[in-house]
Amino acid sequence: MPSAASAQHAPTPQAPPAPDPAGLAAGFDGVLLACESWVLDPTSWSGAEGIAPLVELTGLGARIYPVPGVIDAALPPTEFRRANHFFRVDATAGEGFYLVVSDQVPMCHITGGGVNAMGEVVEQVLVSPAFRHRWDNTGVEEGDGVISTQYRHRLVPQMELVVSRQHAGSANDLVQVVATAQYDPDGVQTPDR
Repeated sequence: MPSAASAQHAPTPQAPPAPDPAGLAAGFDGVLLACESWVLDPTSWSGAEGIAPLVELTGLGARIYPVPGVIDAALPPTEFRRANHFFRVDATAGEGFYLVVSDQVPMCHITGGGVNAMGEVVEQVLVSPAFRHRWDNTGVEEGDGVISTQYRHRLVPQMELVVSRQHAGSANDLVQVVATAQYDPDGVQTPDR
């Protein structure tokens, strides 16, 4: 039986924060913009102003910031783990994203998760006019409760993006969305892709 003293110091269970779809959508869209800009416009982070232009482009202000590292589940594939820089995006009180980029490899890697399922909001961003203006859907694969969609950048077709996420309404997990983009300057666009 716990003593009165230990009962007074026991943590009080906290209810998860209420979903904030607008904040989450802004966070996901902003981190996608940061990803694209890092790869396609190095002046957004390498000039005299540092990362300020990149942060401004995202519209996230202080909610996106550099961090010294990320959890293992947020690391990119091994071949992209070179000269990495890490960012965190606090999209809402309970959800956020990590962005991993490189100053030597033209790629970016996004992972997102939180206390509320984010699949529905991710889907809304992926079909939004702003996203579809920049990216062309080139294929979808489904399996084991996960949807993976391949995209090609409309203005720079040598850049491709794969977004994998749980089905909308699926139980939340540590990582609920993963997006990896890479730019291949020698990539050749083929009509059947």
